[in-house]
Amino acid sequence: MSGRDPLSLPLSILVDSSSPDITYSGSWVSTPPTGDLLDLTRYEEYPFSETLYKASVGTSSLSYTFTGVTSLQVRGTVTNTQTQPGTWDTACNVSPRGPRVVTETFSVEGDEQNDWTFCEVRNLSANTTYTLSFGVDVTSGTPVYFDRLVLVPTDTTDVESALVNVEHRNTLIQYDSSWENPFNVAHLPTAGGAKASIAFTGTSARLYGVWQNVWANGAAQASYSIDGAPSQSFDIPAIPPAYSNLFVRDLLFETPDLPAGPHILEVIAPTATGGRPLAIANFVIQNAPAVPPESDAAGIPQALPVVVPTSPVSDPIPRGETLTEGAKIAIGVCSAVAGLLMFAIVGVLVYRRKQRTSRAQKKEEAANIPSMAFNGHKSSSSIDSKGSFYGEKINTA
Repeated sequence: MSGRDPLSLPLSILVDSSSPDITYSGSWVSTPPTGDLLDLTRYEEYPFSETLYKASVGTSSLSYTFTGVTSLQVRGTVTNTQTQPGTWDTACNVSPRGPRVVTETFSVEGDEQNDWTFCEVRNLSANTTYTLSFGVDVTSGTPVYFDRLVLVPTDTTDVESALVNVEHRNTLIQYDSSWENPFNVAHLPTAGGAKASIAFTGTSARLYGVWQNVWANGAAQASYSIDGAPSQSFDIPAIPPAYSNLFVRDLLFETPDLPAGPHILEVIAPTATGGRPLAIANFVIQNAPAVPPESDAAGIPQALPVVVPTSPVSDPIPRGETLTEGAKIAIGVCSAVAGLLMFAIVGVLVYRRKQRTSRAQKKEEAANIPSMAFNGHKSSSSIDSKGSFYGEKINTA
């Protein structure tokens, strides 16, 4: 394969051909991979996308807008052979194009490959929003196929909803002590039952393996477990003699759809020896943020709904029409007693006031002193503007 292998990078974003963010124009024709493209004796590995876009004779182009990326590759399938050579040219560019941006295209002569790099763009600014423009002009011969885009994000790029490739050296993958990385192409178990795990937040995961001709090629069986559930077995297929001189990469298993949220996938190597080893090349994770509990506009969880009553709310104060005859009599008696008590209190207050007035008049008459309380003026008191309390003086001369 040409260019840098995206699966050798610690983490990359994969955008397959069916992404709605890719705009196609020209003579592209969508098609599933045909039988000959699945022949590993010719192509060594399978196409990645379930749908490929074929460019036959004519001009085809696509565009894609992105940000938070430092480099990008356009990858696909070429079917050139010595007996059926194809003639085509590619054009690759991004805009805006900064002074450090490098674009490289790769030509094909007599090659068949499912993971060919048509072009690579490097030295991109992670803070800039770019638009990729890729075009291919096929003038004769065999067609070419677009498969996917491979983007290299920065450490701060938001990938929570992206399809991400995690290669075997990434620290997101946790290996126990029974693994080694002898050729830097995959992690191999050194003992039966060796375990490796990866934690992710998403909805699915795939495991890809590799095989080299120095390893055993018989069929084997391994297993995986999700979130501590009972393990599920999967086959590691045998390598046919026709592949004996090849390097093969293949999909070993894909999890069923999972609820969006955090998960732990654990992979267990075969316990039996003699078969093809579980060589972990990379995981492909469909990231997806955890779905928060549904809530209403006021932030009240729907699990505790606000209930609107369908019947009138009961009044804490009893109404007459709901009282029994005994209750009505009791209320009447209490009201009468309360009225008599209030009348008695008022009578006592009036009596005491008259007594005080009578004593005061007798004292004034005995001393032959004119009254200050009644001399054509009413005594008054008020609060002045300074808040002091004063009484009006009466002239007695």
